[in-house]
Amino acid sequence: MLLQNVSCEDLITESASSESDDVDDYTGTTLSAIKILGEARDVDSWGDALTAAVVALLRNVEDPERITDIDGRTRSYFVEEERQSEVVAPHKIPDTDLYLEANFSANTVVRVIERVPDTYEYDRAELGIFTEES
Repeated sequence: MLLQNVSCEDLITESASSESDDVDDYTGTTLSAIKILGEARDVDSWGDALTAAVVALLRNVEDPERITDIDGRTRSYFVEEERQSEVVAPHKIPDTDLYLEANFSANTVVRVIERVPDTYEYDRAELGIFTEES
């Protein structure tokens, strides 16, 4: 959804019907916030959005290591601590022994974020990515 000058508080009150999957290309967009599982968070970068989404989704799962099943064609997206040297820009996932790759384009971040709820059988409707118009 493209929004301009939106705060986290505004996102919490937005209705689900106003969220949109119309944006197919996030290239050149400025990220504003994400909303996941009813919780909105301001983010400054696409890497921060990926980290925030993963942390929120893994918070209540029994098997966080299952996220390592999500891979790309040529590289791993999530790895255990002993394999962190295999990723270009490893970011520690808080409260786990896992790292995520944070060196992705905006479009790849969105695709990865969308795959995480599928892995844990969350409803994708619980996810919103908000950008600002430039």
